[in-house]
Amino acid sequence: NEGTYRCRVSNGPSTSYSKSASLSMYTPPTFKSQPRSVSVKEYAKLSLKSEAIGIPAPSYQWQKLAEDGISWEDVSRANKSILAFSKAYKAHAGKYRLRASSAGGTAFSDEADVVVYYAPRISGNISSQTVNEGDTVVLSLTAEALDAKGTSISYTWYRDKKAVKDGGAISGVGTSTLTLTNVTAAEAGSYNCQLKNGAGRVYSLSAKVSIVLKPYSTKPLKDLTLAEGKNATFSASIKGGKPLTYQWQKDGSDLAGQTKNKLSLRAIKPADAGTYKLIATNPAGTLEIEAALVVTAAAKVAGAPFSENLASTAPATILQQALGANPTNGQTYRPEIDTVEDGSGQSFISYSYTESKTASGITYIVERSSDLTNWEPVDLTSATVSRLDRGDFTEVTVFIPANEGSGFLRIRVSKD
Repeated sequence: NEGTYRCRVSNGPSTSYSKSASLSMYTPPTFKSQPRSVSVKEYAKLSLKSEAIGIPAPSYQWQKLAEDGISWEDVSRANKSILAFSKAYKAHAGKYRLRASSAGGTAFSDEADVVVYYAPRISGNISSQTVNEGDTVVLSLTAEALDAKGTSISYTWYRDKKAVKDGGAISGVGTSTLTLTNVTAAEAGSYNCQLKNGAGRVYSLSAKVSIVLKPYSTKPLKDLTLAEGKNATFSASIKGGKPLTYQWQKDGSDLAGQTKNKLSLRAIKPADAGTYKLIATNPAGTLEIEAALVVTAAAKVAGAPFSENLASTAPATILQQALGANPTNGQTYRPEIDTVEDGSGQSFISYSYTESKTASGITYIVERSSDLTNWEPVDLTSATVSRLDRGDFTEVTVFIPANEGSGFLRIRVSKD
């Protein structure tokens, strides 16, 4: 029926014709080729092709099924018979169709599935942890992936760049969660994980696992058997996670102010005999080590009783009075110097002297010098002082931070 038409009018004597008119028929679009479903690896080229015919020639618009699974959304700048992506991404996966439109109507192609295989993607990573010895560490990843075999992922865990295996404290090496139970120093290190499938591989972040070790001793305390009047020193070497705290005890009771790795007792007496214990504590646990002190009788030294010299003002006598020297048993109570550590590992110079309880009106000043000529009082704002009751005298220890420099120390006593 398509063609050019006109009307002829005749009444005998004459004939007349109308203007010509063309008749064209619009045909709705029909597809002569349909898009095919396709599977590609991420970052590969991707294209879909379909073609429709009709009068007039149809225009095209590619569409993608929306996330609601019902409505369709136009793909931006996709108005040709070929839909092409130079690189396929995970977001391109879905159902597509081509819409063909003209004055004759609208038609839609068959739906085509686009599957994009992608290497594992980590959405939840591992992070560093600091735990106590004996605790449990859990390193867990959250990831997704897709390849021709499905969504499975192969996991390989590493510690310090070496693959770890199940056994002992370690389990879960082939899964997304690595578990370390009852951890020791052997489990400390830097951990990461390789995630792999048919589309590629990725690596997690590195996570440092730090283990706070329980306190442990590198040498035992030694029992001591000493004569009365001698000096007794217990020295411990304790290792373990910081911070460490120390507390010395005698026969189960705390010794006030004795919180370093060494315990020194000046001019021991029979009453000092007993069991001495060091309790070392940190967040991971507690260590107790102990040793016995046996005090034997000392030989007596003839001499004037100490009380006879209390009224003397001679410098040597004042010093004897202040420090508690006792010529009847040979005790001179000279100041002692040593190096000690606290639980944090900080080093101190310990300067120990005695204060006699029978002496009165005595002033004690610890002084330091770098040249043995010029002396100044020790700055006690940065030092700590321990006072231990020893019966007839008080044992005083000044702990001076070792980083304050070297020099000489002395005790200056004066009598009112």
